Amino acid sequence: MSKKNKNGREINHPYLMDTNNNFNMSDSADYRKEFITELCNSLESNLCVNRAIEVIIKTKGWYECDWNDIALEGEKGNVFIHLGVSD
Repeated sequence: MSKKNKNGREINHPYLMDTNNNFNMSDSADYRKEFITELCNSLESNLCVNRAIEVIIKTKGWYECDWNDIALEGEKGNVFIHLGVSD
């Protein structure tokens, strides 16, 4: 019998356990789409975004494996988002 989190989603990771049901450790495409949609909706409603700006940073040495930086300018505020993959 498989274990499910508080949202009824099946837990497929045998070594990662969210004992307090605070995270969804799913790698499913449906969950990724749902997560990104909720994040974008939240940012839009809280900021009233006017424009998104790609931030390009050049480093002299190794920083991370890969990253994307985005600045969001809105009527209610501004946000800098750093999405990075390290080791």
